Amino acid sequence: MRSALLFGAALALILLIPTQVTSAQDALPWETLEELCGTNYSSYEPALELYGPMQFLEIPDVVIAYYRLGNASSELPPVVLVVGFSNTMKDWPLTILSDLAEDREVIIFDNRGQGSSRDTSPDVPLSILSMANDTKNFVEALDLARPPHLLGWSMGGMITLKAAAMFADSFDRFAVFSGGPGSLRSQLPSLEILEKFLLEDTMTEVYRLGTLFPLNTTSGVEAACKYAEEMQYTPADTIRKLATRRQLEALIEYVCADFGAATGRVAWSS
Repeated sequence: MRSALLFGAALALILLIPTQVTSAQDALPWETLEELCGTNYSSYEPALELYGPMQFLEIPDVVIAYYRLGNASSELPPVVLVVGFSNTMKDWPLTILSDLAEDREVIIFDNRGQGSSRDTSPDVPLSILSMANDTKNFVEALDLARPPHLLGWSMGGMITLKAAAMFADSFDRFAVFSGGPGSLRSQLPSLEILEKFLLEDTMTEVYRLGTLFPLNTTSGVEAACKYAEEMQYTPADTIRKLATRRQLEALIEYVCADFGAATGRVAWSS
């Protein structure tokens, strides 16, 4: 019941708040990476020497898949990176990872049920708080020599903010990129983008790039092609539609919590 309500609310909110949505790239003139970037990057091989072996760590309700890369003997705090909505740890650009890994250890992981991480309690509702708790449990289970920095991107930024509010003692510092504290004033994605992520069997790589970069500008196309090139060096991973849908429900609950607290008009059935 709760799942159906949240999923319905996700689509309803997009329709009810049209002035706050981000539109998809309309009528993209490119269908393939080769058309967009002049190449499909098919000759690239993953930079497996940077990542090392994928590791797994069991914590309450989830088996976390992760990589540890960089300088583990550094005196600087390690940095743990939290990915965003529908993303896996494969989506961190190689340049960011390699730059950070020059002088410290970098730890990347897949959120619960997404990519190579396994949700061992799929009936437990997913929320931004539960994913922040997963992050805290994961970091504590790593038994690092000192508390790490936590950096979150997009939904990962929301998870990072929640971790800062609830579990500050487990981390050294926090950094948020394109995240928010949760509010109906938050910018929401368009219904078209949600349909692509949740309802269709396939999404072209060009369309996905269009949700990250403004492909109607020269600089946006250049940045998108640079990102696409870097993605060819990352290990393979799988985006799981069920996990993406549950993440959307968590995002909508995160946004609506502000509205419900202020008005008492939103309540979800369990």
